Amino acid sequence: MITMSINNNLAERIAEMFLGVPYKHRGRDFSGLDCLGLVLLFYSKFGLKFPDYEYSEEWKKNGEGKFLEEIPKFFIKVNKPKSLDLVVFKNCFGQAVHIGVMINRFGRFIHCTKNGVSIDRIFHYSGKIEGFYRPKELADG
Repeated sequence: MITMSINNNLAERIAEMFLGVPYKHRGRDFSGLDCLGLVLLFYSKFGLKFPDYEYSEEWKKNGEGKFLEEIPKFFIKVNKPKSLDLVVFKNCFGQAVHIGVMINRFGRFIHCTKNGVSIDRIFHYSGKIEGFYRPKELADG
């Protein structure tokens, strides 16, 4: 199991490896990523694996929101985010539409938009946050 103290140091350094990676719809490697691809690849660097519904039959049957619907299976909602917590963003209708990963306790997170992978401060998005979710493997940390 990964401890949160290790995550606080490693998450930022690993996040910097992703800077400059361009956006690519359904991208899953360093040649191009979308927000789900980034989250899956970033978490994999910490030994955390989650289903990738992009290329599964579930994806074809249930559409783009499948990963977001499955969050409760793999994550626990938290009020105070820490490093490696998933952040879910909502649109004006309250629907979850975007995800990223917190990389430190000071409000920095990594995500991928149409402009590619970037590290931003969460307070710039405060009105658009649906919630924070801790991977169950880290829930005791």
